[in-house]
Amino acid sequence: MKKNMAKFVALLLVVMVPFFYSCSDNPSEPKNQQPPTVPPKSTMVMDFSSFTQTSLAKTDGKGNWLWAVGNVAFWNTALTLTLAVPVAAFVESFNHSPVLQPNGSWLWSYNFNIGALQYTAELYGKVSLNGMKWDMYVTLHGVFTEFHWFSGTSDLLATAGYWTMNLRPAEPVPFLQIDWTRDPKTQAVDITYTNIVPDGEENGSTIHQGFNQELPYTGLFDIYRVSTANKVEIKWNRETLEGRIKDPKHFSDDLWHCWDANLNDVECN
Repeated sequence: MKKNMAKFVALLLVVMVPFFYSCSDNPSEPKNQQPPTVPPKSTMVMDFSSFTQTSLAKTDGKGNWLWAVGNVAFWNTALTLTLAVPVAAFVESFNHSPVLQPNGSWLWSYNFNIGALQYTAELYGKVSLNGMKWDMYVTLHGVFTEFHWFSGTSDLLATAGYWTMNLRPAEPVPFLQIDWTRDPKTQAVDITYTNIVPDGEENGSTIHQGFNQELPYTGLFDIYRVSTANKVEIKWNRETLEGRIKDPKHFSDDLWHCWDANLNDVECN
């Protein structure tokens, strides 16, 4: 009986030893994991191309289109200048592979250039209970070091999340929140920029862009400016460029004002 019991205990120890070792592993040590995927560029950068790359050799009779262009250009110009460095840092991450860190996070570390200036970016991604947590630090050697330019979260499938941008190293204040959703199957995208500059004149102003497959208008912008308490709505077809705009303050009505595929003003159907 005692021999049988001894054999049973010995066998039990053999089975349980791996369990004890696994429980005693240091949770901070890197595990063999697959690196996460960085959300695509469309989660951070709006596509303004429909309103910036069209030749306007003749502007007469294109008032509705031009007013839409002007409203979009206001945001496009401001954001292109302000977000040039963090967007370049983000986009460059797609060309590099991350390294697993001792604390379980993943680090993309690389250099990138804007003109003659070379920057160093460090993008950290870590799995959390809610999905992924992201943090971007940028260094311009001799000027600023590891500026925390933006942070964000996303679900594990990168179908929804947000980014929070700080303004610049000389003014490290919250600047912009970017909320986004996407459907990889249908290519539908919704992205909203919100001005969050503390005590800023335009704090709370937003621009929302949506892409879908609903004809005739497959793209939309909703633009709201706090300083004028006015909302501009724009809908257009991304293939033909025909569209319409609603702007109560500018047109003194709550009606749609349309343009055709040649960008000429037309009566709305």
